[in-house]
Amino acid sequence: MSTQPQEHAAFPDYEEFAENLLTLGVYDAPSHTHGLLCGLIMSTGGIETQEWLKALSPVKLAWNELTEEQRELLTQLIEATLDEFRDPESKFTLFLPDDDELLEDRVRAFGLWCEGIINGLTLSGNYVKLPDSPQVLEMLDDLKQMSEVDDSVDEEEEQEKAFFELQEYVKVAVLLLQQEFASYRGTVKQTDGALH
Repeated sequence: MSTQPQEHAAFPDYEEFAENLLTLGVYDAPSHTHGLLCGLIMSTGGIETQEWLKALSPVKLAWNELTEEQRELLTQLIEATLDEFRDPESKFTLFLPDDDELLEDRVRAFGLWCEGIINGLTLSGNYVKLPDSPQVLEMLDDLKQMSEVDDSVDEEEEQEKAFFELQEYVKVAVLLLQQEFASYRGTVKQTDGALH
């Protein structure tokens, strides 16, 4: 019997989300915000909205003090991201500017996304506790290098193709890392339980 694909929450509009961040006093790219969110979810197995807000802005933001519109957009991004992590059949989405935007802008946003996910993993404290897997360490190193990607690119078909391939690699890497983190969290929980 064939199973129907799961319906996922839709991602917010990139530009609208950027404007929403500005109203919060967060001068950060939406792509970096999403990368940070992914890193936190992967390493902790969920998301504490207050922890995410604290990481987003030096200004102390409280979830219950945000406007309804601000909470809705942030929640939309959280739910869309969680849906993809929960669905093993899902194709991972990088929250980047639309394809009709300049390639230079999309590459810059991509680098910030990679920086964000590394920041999220590091912030949680679980980054250094990963199993000593060469594959995992290699993927994390790749993400770090991609966070420093040169955004001075030409608007040419070859560059577009290369950028597409980079994105596809990162999407696969993120899902593999998510599996590693999920496995690690299970091991930790079992160990903790055995100690009591």
